[in-house]
Amino acid sequence: MNGTDVVSIMRKSTKCGKGLQLSISAKWLSDMGFALNSLVQVLPEPGGLSFTLHDETFTKYSELLSITTEMGGTLMKVSLHYRPRLGLSGVYLRRAGLRVGDNLLVLYKHGFIRARKIQSGAVRVVKSHLVGRWLEDLGFECGTDLIISSEPGAIICKLCDDVVLQSSVKLLAKTRLENRVPCITIHSSLYEHAGFEQDDELLASYEYGLIRLWKPDFVSLGF
Repeated sequence: MNGTDVVSIMRKSTKCGKGLQLSISAKWLSDMGFALNSLVQVLPEPGGLSFTLHDETFTKYSELLSITTEMGGTLMKVSLHYRPRLGLSGVYLRRAGLRVGDNLLVLYKHGFIRARKIQSGAVRVVKSHLVGRWLEDLGFECGTDLIISSEPGAIICKLCDDVVLQSSVKLLAKTRLENRVPCITIHSSLYEHAGFEQDDELLASYEYGLIRLWKPDFVSLGF
């Protein structure tokens, strides 16, 4: 199983001032083998980081530590904060050129995670159903009218009380309830016009009254 996620660089308060902090805490960590106390090699890479799982039974720790240190990385163990967590702070994030507020696109598979910096601002991974309380915070409450439009490489959801988008494909829709939370369903014709498949994992950039779905260029991001 492979997948994608988005995490952000946060500000961490320390005795010496304010620093950087990255926290990856998700159910998929254990599914990918990153169980509690697992040994992980973290390396800075251009525009991001990589996390590689190591089995201590077959790894000579001192040799791995020496190699990792020479490459500017560190060794760490998976901790537990309600669920498995990879937490990193300070110099290792700066070596990767990261700053507070940066978003990282995360691609994961069993035993390996790669994270790359993408655009700033609010971003999350979505599919053809946009579901959750976060929609209410953007004004997309249940029963709200919106226009969903499509153009090559993007799908845009916009509240109707704003300027109507100029697009060759656009549909009038309403936010509805699914399992008691707001839901927006994207029609298959909009996916086709944008050049997406309905099972694609997309990135959603959002602000009040506006959601833009797009597919990242994994090659240009260094994946």
